[in-house]
Amino acid sequence: MRPNPFPIAQTITPAIFGVGNDIRFWSFSEAPQPVQNANGYPYAVWQHIVGIPYNSMNCPPSLSQNTIQIDIYAKTPQSLESAVDATFAAFADAGTVNSFNNWPREADTRLYRYTLEVDLN
Repeated sequence: MRPNPFPIAQTITPAIFGVGNDIRFWSFSEAPQPVQNANGYPYAVWQHIVGIPYNSMNCPPSLSQNTIQIDIYAKTPQSLESAVDATFAAFADAGTVNSFNNWPREADTRLYRYTLEVDLN
C-alpha cells in the first residue's frame, strides 16, 4: 500500500503551507517551477522512498511500513524553522520521524532546504 501523506499535511497550520486546493505540499517533481507567487513559500515536496510489506503465509499483506522523504523549502531561515517544526509535529503524531537533515541553501534558487524522513504504517 502506497502512503498518502496529504491528509497529514492538511493538519499543518494553514499559514505554513496553505489550505485546501492551494496547499503547497506536492508530490516530488509536481511542484510548479519556479514557485513565484508571494504566498508560495514555504512549500514542501514528498516522495515514497521505501515500502516494506508485512507478509504472512496465509494471505496477501494487508499492511506495510512506508518511508517517505519530505523536502521543505523556504526563503528565510525563520520561515523554514516554522515549517519544519509544524511538519515534524504533524508527522511525528502519524508515524516515526527517523531522520532529519539541514541542507545548505540551494545554489540555483538560494532557497533554504530541510529534509525529513518519516516511517508511516
